[in-house]
This record gives sequence, structure tokens and C-alpha cells, in this order.
Amino acid sequence: MSDSEDDVPSEIENVAKETISNLLASKSKELYEMAYKRYEDWCRLKNVKITSEKAILAYFSEKAKSQKASTVISTTE
Repeated sequence: MSDSEDDVPSEIENVAKETISNLLASKSKELYEMAYKRYEDWCRLKNVKITSEKAILAYFSEKAKSQKASTVISTTE
């Protein structure tokens, strides 16, 4: 499954953004946003245009090569 902003109506996008902003505590939100930024940076570096299961698996596979499993888990929670 992939998420493309072009495929999501703006009304649904707005509801999702509002829901996400209300779900996360401020400290958790900062950590989540930093982890997501690292993923976005990786996507740009690898020329990944659409988030997909394969892209996420490749991202975590690369992280696992250079970090212990506990580090990968703790930096993405």
C-alpha cells in the first residue's frame, strides 16, 4: 500500500493531520518528527518517490546493517 498526497482528498488529509497532532504528546511528537525526517532524508537520497512497504523494509534493512536492533527500535518508536 502506498500513500500519495495526490490520491487523498484534502478534507481527509486535514482530518488526518489534525488527528495526528492531537494524538502525540509534545515530547513524543518531537521524537516521531525527527525519526520521520530521517526517513524522508533517506527517501530523497535514494530517490524514493512513494512510501511503500518495500521502501520501508529497505530503509530498516539499511539501518539494521549499521546499528544494533535495539538502537533501530528505540530511534523509531
